[in-house]
Amino acid sequence: MRMLALRNGISDWNRFQKEMDELFQGALSQAPAAGRALLGRSRGTTPLRVWEDDNSYHVEAELPGLKLEDLEILVHRNEVSLSGERKIEFGEEVTAGRRERVADKIERKLQLPLELDADKAEASLVNGILTLTLPKAEAAKPRKIEVSAG
Repeated sequence: MRMLALRNGISDWNRFQKEMDELFQGALSQAPAAGRALLGRSRGTTPLRVWEDDNSYHVEAELPGLKLEDLEILVHRNEVSLSGERKIEFGEEVTAGRRERVADKIERKLQLPLELDADKAEASLVNGILTLTLPKAEAAKPRKIEVSAG
């Protein structure tokens, strides 16, 4: 690895930071998926929390900086698809000095064990947390069968 002397202030520091970012990203792109998960999330993935009760599945997704109009949620049978685009914009009079938050596309598909009732699904986005309530289809719910003495 090439050593960089930090003599010329900010421009050298920015170049050094860029080289380190490229080195780290190169290492991550060659690591197997499990290794990348240990090292950190790759761009475009969003962490999920999923649980169920008797009637519904519940999903929470961290979507900081995403606006409701930039989000699309599709429910089909037992699959939920989330997609959106996080946009980072600067005003016309502003020159960006440092950009650590990135604009990126988010796409997640989640397959659940049972079919869902898409017509009754609910979603809310509060403080960057998307919460989905996905009712199970009536046909997928367990039924109690009465036993008659014969």
